[in-house]
Amino acid sequence: MADGANDEDIRKFEEENKEMIDRIIAKRKAEEEAADRARFEEMRGRIEEQERRASADERYRAAMAREAEEEQRRTAYDDAADRAYSAFGDARDRAADFARDQEEYAYRRSREARDRIRDRYADERRYAFDAADEARANIRDDVDRIRRYANEDMERVFSPFTDPKFQQHLVGAGLEAWMALNSLLRSSNAPEFMKDFADSADRSKNIEYCRKNEYCRSKRNPDAPRYREESGNGRTESERPAGGPTPISINITDTSGKKEKDGESKEE
Repeated sequence: MADGANDEDIRKFEEENKEMIDRIIAKRKAEEEAADRARFEEMRGRIEEQERRASADERYRAAMAREAEEEQRRTAYDDAADRAYSAFGDARDRAADFARDQEEYAYRRSREARDRIRDRYADERRYAFDAADEARANIRDDVDRIRRYANEDMERVFSPFTDPKFQQHLVGAGLEAWMALNSLLRSSNAPEFMKDFADSADRSKNIEYCRKNEYCRSKRNPDAPRYREESGNGRTESERPAGGPTPISINITDTSGKKEKDGESKEE
């Protein structure tokens, strides 16, 4: 790697100073050639053999020197490569060890964080369930208390309406109000269709009342089938024991001044 960098620097230097290098080389070559020619001319006759031998020895020594230099360069390159590879391997191993240690540390911290989150979630969940149970119990108690208060209030308010006698009075008052309104309408100067409507409504009311009144039906037609209003034990109104609800006695005054008692009606 170092030789590659040196070669690059040498090549760059050669490119930048090519002319100067060429001149130096040319000058050096010229000087060498001149010296060689002078030496050759001086010793041509006497030492041609020595010159050849010396030249051969010189070439041999140069070749050996080049080989030694090349071997040194190769050895230095191999040593540098080995050192670089060894350093790279050491750095790689240290980096791998560091990464492994960091990975184990991060994994351990993540597991600890996960365990803490699970514990916190379990605590929050348990707290939420406990709070929900407590709130549900409180709501149930509040609802029961409100229902009890409401039932007591409703019982106090509507207890009069559950009395059978009070119900009979309400029904009687309603029927009396209806008969009074009907009588006023028929005796007034209202149009005939309104009077006809009042008469028809009064007849329908009397017929329906008499149909559902055992006393009225038995008085008008003893042979008529008795109206059966089944109760819990399957008995009619007349079959019920004494002390039960009594028939409502209603006095109806028509336009002619006649009175109808106990639900009797005039059929046309």
